[in-house]
Amino acid sequence: MKSFPSNSPEDGAMMPVHHCAALLFAVLSLVSFLASVPLRADEGLSEDAITGTWMVAEKDAYIDIYRQDDRYFGCISWLRGDNEKAGAAEAKMHEIPKVGLVIVRGFVFDGHEWKGGTLYNPANGKSYKGIISLDAEGRLHVRGFIGIPILGKTTVWQRIK
Repeated sequence: MKSFPSNSPEDGAMMPVHHCAALLFAVLSLVSFLASVPLRADEGLSEDAITGTWMVAEKDAYIDIYRQDDRYFGCISWLRGDNEKAGAAEAKMHEIPKVGLVIVRGFVFDGHEWKGGTLYNPANGKSYKGIISLDAEGRLHVRGFIGIPILGKTTVWQRIK
Protein backbone atom coordinates (compact mmCIF):
# COMPACT_ATOMS: atom_id res chain seq x y z
CA MET A 1 0.00 0.00 0.00
CA LYS A 2 1.37 3.43 -0.97
CA SER A 3 1.85 5.97 1.78
CA PHE A 4 2.63 9.66 1.94
CA PRO A 5 4.96 11.18 4.51
CA SER A 6 3.09 12.78 7.39
CA ASN A 7 3.98 16.06 9.00
CA SER A 8 4.58 14.21 12.24
CA PRO A 9 7.97 14.61 13.92
CA GLU A 10 8.14 10.84 14.33
CA ASP A 11 10.48 9.19 11.85
CA GLY A 12 8.81 6.93 9.36
CA ALA A 13 5.22 7.91 10.24
CA MET A 14 3.13 7.50 7.10
CA MET A 15 -0.56 8.07 6.28
CA PRO A 16 -2.07 5.46 3.92
CA VAL A 17 -3.36 6.85 0.59
CA HIS A 18 -6.91 5.61 1.18
CA HIS A 19 -7.05 7.58 4.44
CA CYS A 20 -5.98 10.74 2.59
CA ALA A 21 -8.63 10.19 -0.09
CA ALA A 22 -11.37 9.52 2.48
CA LEU A 23 -10.43 12.61 4.48
CA LEU A 24 -10.32 14.78 1.34
CA PHE A 25 -13.73 13.46 0.22
CA ALA A 26 -15.26 14.15 3.65
CA VAL A 27 -13.91 17.72 3.75
CA LEU A 28 -15.01 18.51 0.18
CA SER A 29 -18.47 17.05 0.84
CA LEU A 30 -18.91 19.17 3.96
CA VAL A 31 -17.73 22.35 2.21
CA SER A 32 -20.01 21.69 -0.77
CA PHE A 33 -23.00 21.06 1.50
CA LEU A 34 -22.40 24.18 3.59
CA ALA A 35 -22.02 26.31 0.46
CA SER A 36 -25.40 25.09 -0.83
CA VAL A 37 -27.35 25.87 2.35
CA PRO A 38 -28.62 29.45 2.49
CA LEU A 39 -28.87 31.32 5.75
CA ARG A 40 -32.52 30.97 6.63
CA ALA A 41 -34.92 33.18 8.51
CA ASP A 42 -36.76 30.35 10.31
CA GLU A 43 -37.93 32.39 13.29
CA GLY A 44 -41.64 32.99 12.87
CA LEU A 45 -41.56 31.99 9.21
CA SER A 46 -45.05 31.89 7.74
CA GLU A 47 -45.88 29.12 5.30
CA ASP A 48 -47.23 31.79 2.93
CA ALA A 49 -43.99 33.81 3.11
CA ILE A 50 -43.04 32.80 -0.44
CA THR A 51 -46.28 33.95 -2.04
CA GLY A 52 -45.99 37.02 -4.23
CA THR A 53 -44.02 38.13 -7.26
CA TRP A 54 -40.33 37.31 -7.63
CA MET A 55 -37.72 38.42 -10.16
CA VAL A 56 -35.46 35.57 -11.29
CA ALA A 57 -31.66 35.87 -11.02
CA GLU A 58 -31.25 36.69 -14.73
CA LYS A 59 -33.71 39.60 -14.29
CA ASP A 60 -35.61 38.62 -17.43
CA ALA A 61 -38.76 37.16 -15.86
CA TYR A 62 -41.15 37.55 -12.94
CA ILE A 63 -42.68 34.50 -11.25
CA ASP A 64 -45.94 34.76 -9.28
CA ILE A 65 -45.95 32.20 -6.47
CA TYR A 66 -49.37 31.32 -5.09
CA ARG A 67 -50.95 28.82 -2.74
CA GLN A 68 -53.48 26.27 -3.92
CA ASP A 69 -54.85 24.18 -1.03
CA ASP A 70 -51.72 23.17 0.93
CA ARG A 71 -49.31 23.35 -2.02
CA TYR A 72 -47.41 26.19 -3.69
CA PHE A 73 -47.14 26.88 -7.40
CA GLY A 74 -45.56 29.58 -9.51
CA CYS A 75 -46.20 30.85 -13.01
CA ILE A 76 -44.41 33.26 -15.29
CA SER A 77 -46.13 36.64 -15.03
CA TRP A 78 -43.72 38.79 -17.07
CA LEU A 79 -40.97 38.10 -19.60
CA ARG A 80 -38.47 40.51 -21.09
CA GLY A 81 -38.77 40.35 -24.87
CA ASP A 82 -41.90 38.16 -24.74
CA ASN A 83 -43.30 39.69 -27.94
CA GLU A 84 -40.16 38.72 -29.90
CA LYS A 85 -40.46 35.03 -28.92
CA ALA A 86 -44.20 34.62 -29.38
CA GLY A 87 -44.10 34.56 -33.21
CA ALA A 88 -42.07 31.35 -33.69
CA ALA A 89 -44.91 28.81 -33.86
CA GLU A 90 -42.65 26.04 -35.18
CA ALA A 91 -40.29 26.18 -32.17
CA LYS A 92 -40.46 23.66 -29.34
CA MET A 93 -42.44 24.53 -26.22
CA HIS A 94 -39.30 24.92 -24.08
CA GLU A 95 -37.85 27.40 -26.55
CA ILE A 96 -40.82 29.73 -26.05
CA PRO A 97 -41.40 30.46 -22.37
CA LYS A 98 -44.86 31.97 -22.11
CA VAL A 99 -46.53 34.23 -19.63
CA GLY A 100 -48.84 32.01 -17.59
CA LEU A 101 -46.61 28.90 -17.84
CA VAL A 102 -46.47 27.13 -14.45
CA ILE A 103 -42.83 26.42 -13.63
CA VAL A 104 -43.05 25.87 -9.84
CA ARG A 105 -45.32 22.95 -8.92
CA GLY A 106 -46.57 21.27 -5.77
CA PHE A 107 -44.27 22.50 -2.99
CA VAL A 108 -45.24 21.90 0.65
CA PHE A 109 -43.99 23.89 3.66
CA ASP A 110 -42.26 21.75 6.31
CA GLY A 111 -41.79 24.48 8.92
CA HIS A 112 -38.40 25.60 7.55
CA GLU A 113 -38.51 25.34 3.76
CA TRP A 114 -40.74 24.27 0.89
CA LYS A 115 -40.10 20.77 -0.50
CA GLY A 116 -41.64 17.98 -2.48
CA GLY A 117 -42.31 19.93 -5.65
CA THR A 118 -40.81 20.25 -9.08
CA LEU A 119 -39.22 23.12 -10.98
CA TYR A 120 -39.61 23.36 -14.75
CA ASN A 121 -36.79 25.02 -16.67
CA PRO A 122 -38.28 26.44 -19.86
CA ALA A 123 -34.78 27.03 -21.28
CA ASN A 124 -34.08 23.30 -21.60
CA GLY A 125 -37.54 21.75 -21.27
CA LYS A 126 -36.60 19.69 -18.19
CA SER A 127 -38.19 19.36 -14.76
CA TYR A 128 -36.19 19.00 -11.57
CA LYS A 129 -36.93 18.17 -7.95
CA GLY A 130 -36.68 21.28 -5.84
CA ILE A 131 -36.25 22.94 -2.48
CA ILE A 132 -37.22 26.55 -1.85
CA SER A 133 -36.10 28.58 1.16
CA LEU A 134 -35.95 32.18 2.33
CA ASP A 135 -32.76 33.73 3.63
CA ALA A 136 -32.44 36.35 6.37
CA GLU A 137 -32.61 39.17 3.78
CA GLY A 138 -35.91 37.90 2.36
CA ARG A 139 -34.43 36.48 -0.86
CA LEU A 140 -35.80 33.25 -2.27
CA HIS A 141 -33.28 30.43 -2.78
CA VAL A 142 -34.62 28.07 -5.43
CA ARG A 143 -32.59 24.84 -5.70
CA GLY A 144 -33.20 22.41 -8.55
CA PHE A 145 -31.63 18.98 -8.58
CA ILE A 146 -31.73 15.45 -9.93
CA GLY A 147 -31.35 12.76 -7.29
CA ILE A 148 -29.95 14.47 -4.19
CA PRO A 149 -29.90 18.20 -3.38
CA ILE A 150 -26.12 18.41 -3.08
CA LEU A 151 -25.89 17.68 -6.83
CA GLY A 152 -28.08 20.61 -7.80
CA LYS A 153 -27.94 24.30 -8.53
CA THR A 154 -29.36 27.19 -6.54
CA THR A 155 -30.59 30.44 -8.00
CA VAL A 156 -31.61 33.45 -5.93
CA TRP A 157 -34.78 35.41 -6.67
CA GLN A 158 -35.64 38.90 -5.42
CA ARG A 159 -39.12 39.88 -4.27
CA ILE A 160 -40.85 42.52 -6.37
CA LYS A 161 -42.53 45.09 -4.13
